Amino acid sequence: MRRLADGDRDAARPVFSGLWPELRRFAARALDEEAADDVAQRALVTLFGEAAGFDPARDALAWGLALTAWEVRTERKRRTRARLDPLPARDVTTAPDDPSREVEERRRAAALHETLAELPALDRETIEAVLDERRPDDVAEAAFRKRKERALGRLRTIWRLVHGE
Repeated sequence: MRRLADGDRDAARPVFSGLWPELRRFAARALDEEAADDVAQRALVTLFGEAAGFDPARDALAWGLALTAWEVRTERKRRTRARLDPLPARDVTTAPDDPSREVEERRRAAALHETLAELPALDRETIEAVLDERRPDDVAEAAFRKRKERALGRLRTIWRLVHGE
């Protein structure tokens, strides 16, 4: 990813080959099989479009998974707005076929929970609301967006301090 960010176009194929299966698998756990391909592809298009801005200190897989998570959320909202049958919420922490992957996913989930516990209560509530795709009734939309931005920024800062990623 660093080479791609530096403008090396030959790095595109290895980045794609490394990220596509992971992003596709992640999307398939949250959506139906047909939508998973589209969502993973949109996440990769975004990733490649913003590759020049990639921070080498960040983890490329984590960045790709975050983009995929946002695309999953967008797909669910799009289907709801189009009055299609909303996609059933599926547990993205379902144990994978590879036991070592399961251990890694559990480790990451535990690390995330520990990091969330370090946040102030309002930030934790805000992030939980974002994950539940809801906004508190007593908070204006613009104010909630700002709260979300600040809470996620604090979460990233604490994560980097604790986990160095």
